[in-house]
Amino acid sequence: MHNIRCILRKIEGTRTGLVGGIITFLAIIFIRNQLELLLEADHNITISLSTATVLADHVHVIMAWSYIYLISVILLATAGGCSWAGSARVSLCGFTLIWVPPLLDGAFGLSGAIIYQYQFDSFLSSFSSLFLPWVEVGYVTPGVRIEVFLVMLATITYVGLCSDRRYAWWRAVLSAFLVYCAIFSMGYLPALVSWLSGNSHIELLQQSALGVSVTTAPVLWYLPVLLPLGIVFIKKTQPRLWRVFTSCLRIERMLIYLLFAFAGILQAADNALIGNEWLNIYDIIFVTLALLCVAIAFIAMTALNDICDAKIDVLSNPSRPLTCDKSLLPEYWFVLFFGGALSLGMSFTFGISQPVLLVGMLSLGGLYSLPPLRLRRFLLLAPLTLTLIALVCYLFGMALIWNNSTPEQLNLHQLGSLALLFFIAVQFKDIKDETGDRAHGVQTVATCLGARRAYWLLGILLFVVFTALIVAGELRWSAANILAGLMFVLAFVIFRKSEWVICSLVGCLALLLLN
Repeated sequence: MHNIRCILRKIEGTRTGLVGGIITFLAIIFIRNQLELLLEADHNITISLSTATVLADHVHVIMAWSYIYLISVILLATAGGCSWAGSARVSLCGFTLIWVPPLLDGAFGLSGAIIYQYQFDSFLSSFSSLFLPWVEVGYVTPGVRIEVFLVMLATITYVGLCSDRRYAWWRAVLSAFLVYCAIFSMGYLPALVSWLSGNSHIELLQQSALGVSVTTAPVLWYLPVLLPLGIVFIKKTQPRLWRVFTSCLRIERMLIYLLFAFAGILQAADNALIGNEWLNIYDIIFVTLALLCVAIAFIAMTALNDICDAKIDVLSNPSRPLTCDKSLLPEYWFVLFFGGALSLGMSFTFGISQPVLLVGMLSLGGLYSLPPLRLRRFLLLAPLTLTLIALVCYLFGMALIWNNSTPEQLNLHQLGSLALLFFIAVQFKDIKDETGDRAHGVQTVATCLGARRAYWLLGILLFVVFTALIVAGELRWSAANILAGLMFVLAFVIFRKSEWVICSLVGCLALLLLN
């Protein structure tokens, strides 16, 4: 036991880079998939499926194994009392146990693939009989039984030998039981969805107005589970990355782009004469996934902008992490590349229009921040680029329903009016950056006129254009639009600070778009 403990402590102390850990994790999954294809009876290589379908299936597979890994680390660290970093490293090494089912089942001509259960009628009997070899569990092969047993044995061994808390072996037994519950419950996620919605899986697919399919549904099962698990994991195991991630979040700015995407979804649903019947639980999670793609893409573009604006932020935003600690640069690059790849990969869950639009969105973000073009330097091109990104978000939302027919469904007059208002309003963000922008030759309204004059000019211009659009009939004369105008005027006159005005503009934009 002493030797095993020394090996586990050595694994705990092994420095594992973030990129190296992700590559190792994906490599383990890839090898598992290849073993299934080569050895197991029910896995066949086929070229009959579309590329988008294959990619969506890979997203599902990665999400499924991510759930197992994340929940294992969290249980080892909380219930087991082991260190967060050590739990993450030991779990990654132990993750190679997922190779066991294809190797064993392949030898006997069986298949160890996950077979999801859509009802809870077999839950108790299967849960209590998994380790009884004389009891047949229809959807579990011997290889899977041995795999789960080895995982529980490894959990007991690690927690019992390496936990620094009291009652280590009691904690080990509890951790193993909880890991078993987590693994077993994975197969019953669709049953949980059906129970919560009151409809069967087939009924949910048939009622889906957004075209949720058998391929995309598994992605929707894991999304509500993975989000909180991923946040806890990053916060506890990667404090430097968490610091960069929260800095790039910029909630009030991100909400503006999310509102454009959500407004596009609502406009598309209205054009398609879809009423409340589209509020199917699959459709709701489907919309949430689309908004999450936009949010992650926004975070990636913000990370790129912070990297390129590092010298400007020394003067304008000295509290940002990169200006205080240059060693955080690799974390910023990681957020950029991983966020871009993640959002693009998730977009394949939808139609082909979404990946194309997302690439366009990320490309505009690159042109805005990166030299040699670096459109952020120019007076009119900078707000124009940001306006185009907002419009792409709107198209991203509409394409969820209309796909390639989206251009035919656009209300160009109304959308042009909103784009004009956004073009003016987005320049409020440059006011607080005046000092840094001026020192580095970036042209904005604030650097040309001064921060105070720019504030009053933009505010008055925005109100005049908003009023003119209502009088001209481009925007409706409605209570929501009037309330949006009053909210802006009050924030503009009372607070007299650009950041507070930007926060109020989120509410104003919500009223305008959702109206």
